[in-house]
Amino acid sequence: MASPAITWKSMASPLQKCTEQEPATVELTCATVVNRIPDLLQAPAGFYTTEKMPPAAYRTYPLHYYVK
Repeated sequence: MASPAITWKSMASPLQKCTEQEPATVELTCATVVNRIPDLLQAPAGFYTTEKMPPAAYRTYPLHYYVK
């Protein structure tokens, strides 16, 4: 079963549209979870929800570079 297509539209000038026919949703979800590990390690102890964390970011270096 193929994944549904995902379309992004920019609200800038000129208007642009990008469509991904078969997005790799499993891989994208896993990458988001792994890229959150440094944020989780630096969070205070206790119940800490994601709205209190910084915005999710793409990590270009090994994850240990992002942990203080």
